Amino acid sequence: MSNLLSFFYLRITRLGSNITKYFLGVFLFMAYAQPAFSEDLFGIVISSPNNKFAKYTENFDSIGDLYTATKQTSISKIVGYNQNSAVDIDITLGNSSAKISYAANSTALEFSMPNCDGVSVSYNGISRTANENSLKAHLNNPNISKKIRECSGVGTVTVCLVDCGGDFLGSDDPDADNEKFHAGLTIGYSSTGKLNSSILTLPLSYTHYFEEKGRKLKLSAPISYVDINGSKAYKASLGLIYTKPINERWTIIPAARLGITMSKDLGIAATIASGYLTNRYEFPYRNKHITLANMVGVMTSVDVNIGGYKKPYDLNNQVIKNGIAVEFPQTFNMLGGKTSIQASLANTQYFGDKMLVDNYTDIALSFGTRHKVGNKDNSQDSLQLGFTYTVGNNGHKSGKINFGYEF
Repeated sequence: MSNLLSFFYLRITRLGSNITKYFLGVFLFMAYAQPAFSEDLFGIVISSPNNKFAKYTENFDSIGDLYTATKQTSISKIVGYNQNSAVDIDITLGNSSAKISYAANSTALEFSMPNCDGVSVSYNGISRTANENSLKAHLNNPNISKKIRECSGVGTVTVCLVDCGGDFLGSDDPDADNEKFHAGLTIGYSSTGKLNSSILTLPLSYTHYFEEKGRKLKLSAPISYVDINGSKAYKASLGLIYTKPINERWTIIPAARLGITMSKDLGIAATIASGYLTNRYEFPYRNKHITLANMVGVMTSVDVNIGGYKKPYDLNNQVIKNGIAVEFPQTFNMLGGKTSIQASLANTQYFGDKMLVDNYTDIALSFGTRHKVGNKDNSQDSLQLGFTYTVGNNGHKSGKINFGYEF
């Protein structure tokens, strides 16, 4: 990886562009930077009102380890604890909290989640272990687990976010060869409340061009690794994106995608099917190129059973996105073609099931070879470096650096 980054740095900086050096410098910084997350996703504090020495505190990366720590087999290891002791178990779940309580000389279990309606419950079985099993069955109920995901923000995963739907603000290259391959790297960090995440994505794709000017079919297969406060998740999806020009300026882009997210740490396995339709209108203004786009889409979860691991994940959403991009041509060449800087602004809104971040705005700046010069393709090969800053509801902030190469 280090050798690859060094290769691109040397090749590009020889072009003598201060802009290129700036973008690549930021890219290299983020590639090697390590996020300093001070708080794990899951945590537990076990205490007894009647014994100040009966206290245990620990943080976890895995929800399975957290659940194990709440069981009687773990609690019994605390100094002075027995089945008649009063005990409080305070639990951290991402942006939320929960509590399990046992009264002195009682088997009764009380479970509460203050910011999550309909989740609190109590059991008074023959033993504390029996009540634990009843609570486990309650939490595994698909409706209850969905509410906990929504309240805590943990596992609110949409394998394909709206930018996976199609080439939203990109430009077509009508005189390109019959096919093109795209490889790249995207590195991003985000923060929403107590949740801090980093993501590494390899955006791989293949595009086939038809004889009709501007018509193309893209097969997109991004692969991602996600770290959320130390908890690991993996995402992969396969998308089909069809571009059909209506006239020289107006293009429609239908797209479909099937994605999978799995995380043993978060206890989820989700398959998301989605479909999108994008309208894109492009026109020149003096020496600039302006793109207007809007998109509508739907996504729904599909039950998945992978290697015997089955976890219902109920998610149904609709999405709309609107944006504008302006391309500013530059005076020097790269890879045998002209270059440009593109600035864009896009807003995305989700409707339907509750999501941690359902309204956000992307502010992006990219530099590289031009997609178009007039009506003609600029270069067979193309290189893009970009930065995106995102702000959304619930205090969401994120940034990402992307690098892409088409050949």
